[in-house]
Amino acid sequence: MIKRKRKMLDKIPLLFFAVPLIIAFSFVYQGTRSEKMPVIVSRSIRTMVMLTFLMAVILVILQWMLP
Repeated sequence: MIKRKRKMLDKIPLLFFAVPLIIAFSFVYQGTRSEKMPVIVSRSIRTMVMLTFLMAVILVILQWMLP
């Protein structure tokens, strides 16, 4: 049973694990900056976009530098 689960997890690209991490980080970070929900949501979306762009740039640079 454990080996089967491990095989299933090996098939998932590691970048998919970044999605919930980015969402959680942006909401927690912006939640500590403001108390109003509309402000938290709008700034969290902006933070998610910025983090995704930053991670994409880093990924492209690493793919380019490392064979």
